[in-house]
Amino acid sequence: MGKHSSWWVRWLTVVMTVAMLAGCQGTSEDNGKPVSTGDVSVTSGDDTVSEEDFAEFVDPNAMSFSQIGETLNELGVPVDGETLAKAEASWNELGQEELEAYNKVGRVLALMGKGSYDKKTKTFTPSSDKVFAFEMENGASDRSLKNFLEGVNAISGGAVKITNVKLSSLSDKEKKSEVYQRTVQFKLNGKKCSYKAEFFYNWFDVSLISYINGVLEQQGDANRLYYMDDNSTCEMFYCSSDWAEDFFEKTGCELMTEMR
Repeated sequence: MGKHSSWWVRWLTVVMTVAMLAGCQGTSEDNGKPVSTGDVSVTSGDDTVSEEDFAEFVDPNAMSFSQIGETLNELGVPVDGETLAKAEASWNELGQEELEAYNKVGRVLALMGKGSYDKKTKTFTPSSDKVFAFEMENGASDRSLKNFLEGVNAISGGAVKITNVKLSSLSDKEKKSEVYQRTVQFKLNGKKCSYKAEFFYNWFDVSLISYINGVLEQQGDANRLYYMDDNSTCEMFYCSSDWAEDFFEKTGCELMTEMR
């Protein structure tokens, strides 16, 4: 496990370290599989947590919503006061168990990047060109998958153009199955792509993100799709590894390029 483990694991590591210091002792395209993403994760070879690490570590839930707004704006992810107020109001309605399962930064980003869907025209309109957020539950539906790919287009600033999306149909038996696959086909900057997504109880297959990152690497793109998960919500960015590192340092939230 590298230095940049998820924020809650990092926090647990810090707490355990402090306890020890106090005297406590203890004992590809052709086959639909993800292509290699290469060196795209934010890692470090040193897991040791020093007193300096403890002082610098950011707990996202210890930040006020105004501090989160200032931090996101500093990172180039503009957020308005109305969104922050909505995030704070919804946060204050959570029970104790829910408070332990979510984090404040994710709550703000989820509101910023959720977009809107018009049922009459069946079109999705992204709400941000910096972050895309979606619910991973029911992530196998046509609507969810198409919205996801539209979200990738929206946050890439034109660098990623996903077109010609085709989804394999699902039988009634598959829809009722615990685990099933469906093929997701599209063109990414003109390149034909095909990925066999595997779904468990309709949950989104985040390996699709890894697959797209592999294609971006093949095309010489220095940026990747980085994401964080906040319980059942996924918040995603198109950015460099340096930006992902900066995001972690300022918010305490890890951004990943693949599940690990």
